[in-house]
Amino acid sequence: MKYNELGKFIKELRLEKGWTQEELAKKIPITREAISKWERGINTPDISSLNILAKVLNVTIDELLAEEKNTTKNVALELYKERNKINKKLKLLIFLTIFIMFLFLGYYFLNQYKSIKIYTISGKSSNFVLNNGLIIKTKEKIYFDLGNFENNNNQIKKMEIIYGDKILYTTNGNNILINDYYGYEEIFDFSKLNDIFQNLFVKIYFEDKVEIMKLVITRDYVNDNLIFNKYKNIKKNEENVLNDDTKIIDLIKNKFNKVNKDYILKKQDNDLYINAIFFSDTKIINLQILDNQNNLQKEYNYDLKYKLLDYVSKYGDYLTFNENCECISNNNENNTQSICNYFFEIIKNMLDLT
Repeated sequence: MKYNELGKFIKELRLEKGWTQEELAKKIPITREAISKWERGINTPDISSLNILAKVLNVTIDELLAEEKNTTKNVALELYKERNKINKKLKLLIFLTIFIMFLFLGYYFLNQYKSIKIYTISGKSSNFVLNNGLIIKTKEKIYFDLGNFENNNNQIKKMEIIYGDKILYTTNGNNILINDYYGYEEIFDFSKLNDIFQNLFVKIYFEDKVEIMKLVITRDYVNDNLIFNKYKNIKKNEENVLNDDTKIIDLIKNKFNKVNKDYILKKQDNDLYINAIFFSDTKIINLQILDNQNNLQKEYNYDLKYKLLDYVSKYGDYLTFNENCECISNNNENNTQSICNYFFEIIKNMLDLT
């Protein structure tokens, strides 16, 4: 402690009271000269005088020795202010951290949500069947595998992928495999993919002939789940039994009547008569719907091997469906799914699956 600083503080407190050195000296009591020496820093109060001086001047000894009023309160206030500043900075830092995390997660979500799509490709023409094609699309790349064509022993010389009047890709042989990159010599215009996928054809050159097959592209998967669930083992239900060759053939053999190599079953449904024949050599189910005059109303042929369904009406309408009841024939019409569903409902009924 510096004596002159303490002296200045004593003088300051005395003047606040409006006292002279003489008046202060009488209250302690000591001589005026002693007060003068304190205030000039020549001397300092002893312990007993310091205690009395503090009471007379209405301050604590701690405040007197600290040469400042309300020392404890001021220190506490300063500490509170400092801590408050630190807390504000900490809160701001936490907020900025959380905000940046949300920005990153939002950016990641927007870039990854629905960023992967998988499509299947199927199709049918007079001499060729396609049922195992695959498209995998990401934001940066398209993997396009047309798969292998089943045909009637016709050797394919060349194939072309066509969109509108534009040939997108040409290859020799019976398969097409394309790796296409966004923004780099694109084969498929990424900005028109939906339209391209709905109007895509393959031109097949074989022998001295040419056939054009419309490609039916069906979306099979997209990563649009916010929470990924682990798939449990799924037992075959009645719906997918019809896609299981072994299962359906066993059911037919149990329910149908065997005639030579084939199996036949006839049923009546109101005024309609239903004849079903399973050709064991070709694995084709033939279904004829007749009226009560024995006139053919409609006919179905379901190929168990290729999972394709052909439909012919009494008016000559011809349609082809894949296993998902999607019409893949060139003369595709609207609202045809019920035609396909009708066949499967009848077969399930005849096999007692309903």
